[in-house]
Amino acid sequence: MVNIDNLVNEWAYRCEKGYPDMDSPSDLRLLKVILKEQGISLSQFQEQEEQEESKKISSSSIIDLIKSMEKDNILKDKHLKFLSQYLNSRPFKEKMDSYLSSKNINDKTFSKDETAANDQVFQILQDQDQLEKFIKYINNPLKLSDLPLTGNLYSELKNASKLNDDSIQKLLHLKGTEGGRGVGKAEIFLSMFFGDCKMRVVGKGDLSWNDEYLEVKGSAARLGGRDVPWKGYKNSILGKLAQEYDKSDKNITTLINNLADEEGINLSKLKEGLKELANEAYGSSNIIDKIIDELSDSDLKSDDKVMKTLVTLYYSHYAQAEGAKHFIFTNTATVGGQMSKNNAKYQIFSAEDIPELVKNKQVIFPGRPNIGDLYPSLLTIK
Repeated sequence: MVNIDNLVNEWAYRCEKGYPDMDSPSDLRLLKVILKEQGISLSQFQEQEEQEESKKISSSSIIDLIKSMEKDNILKDKHLKFLSQYLNSRPFKEKMDSYLSSKNINDKTFSKDETAANDQVFQILQDQDQLEKFIKYINNPLKLSDLPLTGNLYSELKNASKLNDDSIQKLLHLKGTEGGRGVGKAEIFLSMFFGDCKMRVVGKGDLSWNDEYLEVKGSAARLGGRDVPWKGYKNSILGKLAQEYDKSDKNITTLINNLADEEGINLSKLKEGLKELANEAYGSSNIIDKIIDELSDSDLKSDDKVMKTLVTLYYSHYAQAEGAKHFIFTNTATVGGQMSKNNAKYQIFSAEDIPELVKNKQVIFPGRPNIGDLYPSLLTIK
C-alpha cells in the first residue's frame, strides 16, 4: 500500500516552489524519480491515486483538512499563501484564457514539452497577485499604433496597466520554443499588452500588427544565423583581390576600404565583388544593384559609407526575404538578472524606412560584418 500523504510531502519538499506544479515538466520528472527510489511503479501509484480521488471532495472537507493541519501545527504560511492565491485567481481564469486565446497565446504557442504559454502568463500574474489589475487593463488595452515610434516600454505599460515591476519584467522575458523556432523575449509580452497585436500562426513572422507582419527583436538579436561564414570567399572576386593585393582583413568594411586605396585597382571590379558578397550573404534580390551602385568611387574608401551600405543591405534583405512590414526593437538586456526600467527602450519602424534610417543613423547598427560572421548581432538600444 502506497502512503500517498508521505509521498506527496516528500515530493513537495523537493519541489522548487515548495509544492508540486502539475504543469511543470521538471516537477513531474521529480515525481518519477521519487517513485523509482521507493520502488513504486507509476501504474500502482496512479491506481491508488484514482481511488483516493474518487472519494467525495467538498468545500467542507477542505475546510476540515485546513483545520486539522492547523491543529497539528503543520499549516505553514506558504500553504496559506498558495491557497489564497489559487482560490482568489479562479474567477479570472476563464476570462484570461479567452483573452490570451484571442491573441493566439495558448497550449500550442510553446512546444509540448514546455508549460503552456497561457498557463505561464497566468501563473506569473497569480504569483504576483496582479490578475485583477490585468483583467481591468484588458478591458481597454493600449494599441501599439498609439505609441510614439521610440520610447520606454516599461513606462508606457506601467502607467497603463498599473502592474508591479516584477510582473512586467517576468512577462517581458517570457520565451520558449515552437516547432523548432524560438519564441523570443517580448513576443508574448507585446501580443498580450497591445490590443492591435497578436501572435502569428500562419506563415512567417513573430506578430501580426493590424494584420501586417511585425518582426520583434530583443537585445543582441541577429537578422540571420549565428557565426555563418562566407564559404566561397577564397574563390570570390573579393577573395582573389585580397590575395592579389595581400590583404588579410576579415572585417568586410576595412577590406573594401583598403582595397579601394590600392593604386591601379579596378574600382568597378571591386563594386562587382561587393555585389557578389551581397548576393551570397543576403540572397539575390533587386535591391542589391540599386544600393551598391549609389556608392561613388570615393565612397569605397569611406568606412562610414561602406558600413551604411552593408547595414542597409542587411536590414533590407531580411525584410524582403521574410516579408516583414514593420520592426520593433526592444532592450531586453538585464543586469544581475534584473531589467533596468530606465533601459526598457524600444524603436518601431517600417521596412520602407530602412534606407533613410540607416543613412541618418537612426536605427540600431550591428557589429561589423566579417568573412567568418556574415550576420553580426544587433547592438542594444541605449
